[in-house]
Amino acid sequence: MVQRGDTLYQIGIDLNIKGGYKALAALNGISGPGYTIVPGQILKLP
Repeated sequence: MVQRGDTLYQIGIDLNIKGGYKALAALNGISGPGYTIVPGQILKLP
């Protein structure tokens, strides 16, 4: 679950996601330029 202050970029790094934030964004239907996520949001992980 997304916490206050989280970013897709940092989640990608912390969880060592292959493809990083762009892979997370694509999997979750999140588009740029801001790739905005909000606290409480549930993200699908590869």
